[in-house]
Amino acid sequence: MLNIRWMNQDPILDLKIANLTTIRLRPKDNAMSPESFWRKLLSRHSTLRVLSLAVFDDAMDDSVAMHMVRHTRDHCQPAVSSKRPDWNGGKERDPDEQRWYFEKFTPIGLIKAMEQRTCARAEIHDQDWAARLIYKMEHGMDPYMKEIAKECKPRCEKLGWCPEELKHSCGRFPQLPYEG
Repeated sequence: MLNIRWMNQDPILDLKIANLTTIRLRPKDNAMSPESFWRKLLSRHSTLRVLSLAVFDDAMDDSVAMHMVRHTRDHCQPAVSSKRPDWNGGKERDPDEQRWYFEKFTPIGLIKAMEQRTCARAEIHDQDWAARLIYKMEHGMDPYMKEIAKECKPRCEKLGWCPEELKHSCGRFPQLPYEG
C-alpha cells in the first residue's frame, strides 16, 4: 500500500522556527497558512530542508523502484527491498516480484522527483505510480500536503516550454529558443 506522511512531529512549527531563526526571532505560535507554505515552496526557500516526508510502498514495480532510488537531489534517502539471492536461501528472485520501497524526501526533493516521473517521456509505470502518490496528497486531510501536490507536475507545465534537449522532448511544449 502506498503511503506518505510527515516525519517531523510538528512540521509547520519546525519550518516556522527555521524561518524565524534566519532573522533571529522566536515563534509566537505554530500556525502557518497553507498560502504562506505554498509561497515558500514556490520560492524554494532553503529552510524547507528541515522538513522530511516519508513515502512507503509495499507493492512497487521493480522498474519504478529503480528509477526512484536514483532521485538523490535535495537530501532524498531511499531504501528498497533487496533481490540478493543470498538473502533468499540462494534462490534467484522472480523478476516480476514487486519491491518494498521507502524514501525520505524534503518537500523540494519530492517535487523534483515528481517533475521527472510525471513527464510524458517517463515510463508509464512511473507516471502511474506518481499519479497515485499525488492523488493521496491531494485527497488527504493535510492542507500542506495538498500544497506540495500542486507543485508535483512536469517542469514544462510550470515553465511553459520544454527544458529537455530537442531529441528528448515529447513535443507537448515548444523548446526554448537558443539565443547565444
